[in-house]
Amino acid sequence: MNKKQLVHIAMLNSYNSITGKVDEVFISETPISMFAHVPNEELNEKNLAAIIKYFESLEMYEECNELKKEYDLRFDSLGRPKDRICECDYPTILKYHWEQTRCGICKNLLVR
Repeated sequence: MNKKQLVHIAMLNSYNSITGKVDEVFISETPISMFAHVPNEELNEKNLAAIIKYFESLEMYEECNELKKEYDLRFDSLGRPKDRICECDYPTILKYHWEQTRCGICKNLLVR
């Protein structure tokens, strides 16, 4: 694989992880498991913005739209994280995190 392909795979893996297209992220010692963000940590605003710009540059607008929705759910207009609590009647959990577990429906925190 060349560098361009590796970067693209990292971006796709991050896109799939951020948008919940995969239930679980498997990390191994192969190039296919690369990410453009740290999958086991809270998503950084700058990382998400960079991933969106990457897909915009390739004119992959469906991916851009989904990532922009995630951005709007997670960050305010100044790029600060939103710490909203889930108000869904029946929340779902896509991925567990001891401190920042989010609802799979609204993407808000389940507990503060």
